[in-house]
Amino acid sequence: MFVYPLQLLGVIYVEDEKSLFVDSGEDWNITGIDPTTLEAYSVLCAQIDDTPLAVALGENTILGRLDGNIVAISTAQLSTLVVSASTTETSAGIETEKFVTPLSLTGKVDPDGTLSTNSDKLVASQKATKTYADTKVAKSLYDEHSIIYATTDDTPVALTVGASTIVGRKASGNIVALTGAETNVILGNTSYALSDAATITIDWNNGNIQYVTLGGNRILATPSNPREGTVYKIILIQDGSGNRTITWFTVSWASGTSPTLTTTGGKADIITLMYANSKYYGDCTKGF
Repeated sequence: MFVYPLQLLGVIYVEDEKSLFVDSGEDWNITGIDPTTLEAYSVLCAQIDDTPLAVALGENTILGRLDGNIVAISTAQLSTLVVSASTTETSAGIETEKFVTPLSLTGKVDPDGTLSTNSDKLVASQKATKTYADTKVAKSLYDEHSIIYATTDDTPVALTVGASTIVGRKASGNIVALTGAETNVILGNTSYALSDAATITIDWNNGNIQYVTLGGNRILATPSNPREGTVYKIILIQDGSGNRTITWFTVSWASGTSPTLTTTGGKADIITLMYANSKYYGDCTKGF
């Protein structure tokens, strides 16, 4: 009686009669197999546990397993085995100990150039990759201390920002580096001459300081475009006749009541307004 190790679904094989060899791997034992019963060029394999089976291999024969037992397989069966393996293709193709099957790209290429689908299955074509790359801003445009902006759609432009420089866009035109005067205009830190009329209208977008010479008793309409936390000034100048009065919009005055303007012709009063919490808080400095 002989005891030989045999790995499940492994192989014991003979090169000549009475010479028995064992494949490497985890071992398990079978009993009752007499080497004299093994023919030359045969193998002993197991299809189920503890049940050895001899398989003779003729010349030019390959031993393998499809989805059933370990058997001698034909060329056609080998082709089937290789083709079926293509179902597990990756971007590197199929690699075995003997060969690499190139990746088949049929039905796996994204050709339209949008790359809109986040896919682990599709490979971008050269056209798709270029189309996608053309929509991106080249890193080479990002020089030190620069910004990328667009004056027209889909057209990035680089702008170098010098030291102590403010970048912005004026009432019209492109994004540019602004001068101090241009910045003040945007911030409203400039004076603006109001038009004298029975009802005087103020738009704070014209400047944080606005002035008018009163040609009669006037109404000041509620100013438009106030900005929270901003201080505004209105300079009210009496004409040569003097004694001009103002009917005010809603202001919370420091004195509790609206100021009485200087009556002397040619004199000016400065109204200071703080806009906060959607309200105007005001004070008056008179007699300039």
